[in-house]
Amino acid sequence: MNKKHIEEKSNKLLHKYFKHNNESITVPIPTIEILEYLGYDIDFRSDGIYKNKDILGGVIPKEKIVELNESLTKNEGRLNFTIAHEIGHIILHVDNEDNDFFFRSDNNCEDENIINDKKRKLIENEADQFAAYLLMPSDIIKKSFFKLHDKPVNVAKFSFINFLLRKSKLQEAFLIARKISDTGNFNNVSKTAILNRLIGLRLIRGIPYQTYKIKRR
Repeated sequence: MNKKHIEEKSNKLLHKYFKHNNESITVPIPTIEILEYLGYDIDFRSDGIYKNKDILGGVIPKEKIVELNESLTKNEGRLNFTIAHEIGHIILHVDNEDNDFFFRSDNNCEDENIINDKKRKLIENEADQFAAYLLMPSDIIKKSFFKLHDKPVNVAKFSFINFLLRKSKLQEAFLIARKISDTGNFNNVSKTAILNRLIGLRLIRGIPYQTYKIKRR
């Protein structure tokens, strides 16, 4: 499934949800309400597999439940991205997989008896892409960016001001993401997610995608 198709699926869901509520698409995107619109309930868990904080959540299609690690309630950005990620599984994968399959959203779904490693990574990447498109629609994030900048920013390009302030290209990139968060009202998304979205849109250049740091026991 290519990125264009995934974004089309995300946009279709957004339009259907907001039309259902007689509203225009605005941010922050209400992930919990969209999940409920799809007929799913949330169950926060800290027992069983969810004692492992690396396992963030999972979809149980037959029961119409999305389980989430209770530890996510301490991080709104991570929580919303995980919910959007699980919505991605519902839209992209549930109808295409055996409904007994249990999607575990630890960015590396673990069920070696059902799905091979290559496919497992593929569907996780697709769900991550869907989450980014859902939470940060292209039109809205571009509009927010171009309110502050007249062209894409190459943070690898030498800047005398950054040299004087001893500001690294990563610091400059996160500063841009922070400003986009404030001006665009992306207040339920982490700065890392915003930065990666801007990198994906080629609005920030000269820096690779940033990975999330997950605490491990």
